[in-house]
Amino acid sequence: MARASGVGEPEGFELADYSLKPVQIAQWRRLVFVCFDPDAAPLDVGPLGRAVDAYPLESMELVLSETNDRRFNWKVLLENYSENYHTPFVHPELDTSSSEDYPMVSDGITLYAWDRPLRPSGSRVDEIRATLLPGEPGWEELATVAMDGPYGIGGYLTVWPNVMMNIFPGAFLAMWMQPLDATTTRVERRLFVRPDADDDTRKSIIDAHGLVHAQDVDICERVQRSHSAGLDADGLLATVEERGVFFIHEHVRNRLGV
Repeated sequence: MARASGVGEPEGFELADYSLKPVQIAQWRRLVFVCFDPDAAPLDVGPLGRAVDAYPLESMELVLSETNDRRFNWKVLLENYSENYHTPFVHPELDTSSSEDYPMVSDGITLYAWDRPLRPSGSRVDEIRATLLPGEPGWEELATVAMDGPYGIGGYLTVWPNVMMNIFPGAFLAMWMQPLDATTTRVERRLFVRPDADDDTRKSIIDAHGLVHAQDVDICERVQRSHSAGLDADGLLATVEERGVFFIHEHVRNRLGV
């Protein structure tokens, strides 16, 4: 027990009434989650989170650590990360729309997206990605294959409310956010690479993720300017490419009680 000196024993003062406020802390893989609501349910990333159990995230080495304050509401980046509709226009270097689609499944607080070949080559990797769902028997084999480029054979997880993860056989990006105000968000990024990766591979991974993030920041700041100007579109979400945006909206509505 700790207490301030010189307080004495004031009448009616109960130490227990002035204790530190408890918080919930949970660890999942290399991430530590803090929740200030003592009545909230314990962290549960569900079966989709456990679908990446086979990936050696803990043995990967940190190669990039960034903290930046960005000019957009935190939900703008979360929506951006959780859909693929913008990729051909914002990330032309990553556009594989002619050879792959981008299915998304959700369970609880976790959304999982991956690159699925439209015309599987017959390889075991293509068979897994084309026929299995994350976490089904055989999915763990993806963690052991050779990495095909900085964004090859990727899984992309959104963990409500503020965590985003790119997971590959040879690299792992964790990104999380802290809202500073209605239009400013602190974005934390940590990039890890397998220790046996050579210098050229590490550089290509760092450069590719840096380019994609810069492109996302630019489009998110443009979207925020539209929001701030009251120019929001009154339309419908794309039922395939924006399933993740619906996932975000449903969680926001649930938390707001609307």
